Amino acid sequence: MAKMLSKFAGAEITHWPKCYDDEIFCEFLYKGFKFEILEPYGDNTTYDLVAPEGAQTELEEIAQYFEASKAIKGGDLGHAAFFISSWLIKSVIFVAVIYGIVQVFKYVFS
Repeated sequence: MAKMLSKFAGAEITHWPKCYDDEIFCEFLYKGFKFEILEPYGDNTTYDLVAPEGAQTELEEIAQYFEASKAIKGGDLGHAAFFISSWLIKSVIFVAVIYGIVQVFKYVFS
């Protein structure tokens, strides 16, 4: 969301997300109002955009921008590294289990 927001004309990000950030992981200014983006429960599936009182028009403009924007593909490097390492570990365990089963059958039936 912060990457998409950084391309929104008039928005100035004052707090960029960091690894293991608090629930409020991004703050920005738009037309004199301070907005916050929350990540409830830290699960990356839901984000809440919090607007101050009196910023309904600005909130609508931001919502329209996000609705019209294309999703950023690719994710981050940490997520990709975790996925690859997890996949490799699971694959090695799977191969080891199959190899063990084959060895047991060879021993039992020989």
